[in-house]
Amino acid sequence: MFYKKITNYVRYSTPMSDYHRSVFIGILLGDAHIRKIGLEKNNARISFKQSMSNFPYCWYVFTELFSYCSSFPRLEWTKIGTKKYCLIIFGTRNYPCLNELYDMFIDKGKKRVPVDIYNELTPIALAHWIMCDGGFLHKGLILCTDSFDIKDVINLMNVLLIKYNISSTIHRSGNLPRIYISRKEIHKLVNIVNDHIIPFSKYKFTGLHQ
Repeated sequence: MFYKKITNYVRYSTPMSDYHRSVFIGILLGDAHIRKIGLEKNNARISFKQSMSNFPYCWYVFTELFSYCSSFPRLEWTKIGTKKYCLIIFGTRNYPCLNELYDMFIDKGKKRVPVDIYNELTPIALAHWIMCDGGFLHKGLILCTDSFDIKDVINLMNVLLIKYNISSTIHRSGNLPRIYISRKEIHKLVNIVNDHIIPFSKYKFTGLHQ
């Protein structure tokens, strides 16, 4: 029931708005992927996948970016161990305006944090990063930066500190570095992103500033 053609789409050469750019940056710091199919000269596309438990946020992102997409989200089942999970997925068309994001996030086929992330991590991008990959942990907020190496994670932490005056530490999940923002820093974060957090995703801040 999710899969339909969309006719109201971005023209092929339409420049990307600052708002849409920030949304893309936020989800690419999270679970979104960007790639070029076939030749390197081909235009890039972005795909976004979330568990059904995060359906309201995924649907919100789709409604914000639907003009870049060719169809409504679809459902996919995946198996981890003995358990099956339902995912919701949507993707953009291949657009020239996405090539810059591809060059920023992909280096030799591997996802990386953009060099200019200081300027790209706007409050909107930060909010989407949290809604996509953030979670409540030990009365603080954990950002699951599993896609990035330790150098990229430290770069993100430096931007949070220098640009937004938010201190953070590294917590490891296995060998994967994640960013942890403690309870005492949360009020700063809430003041920055609160206007851009949808009601459903407020649960990620539950109890953080009580």
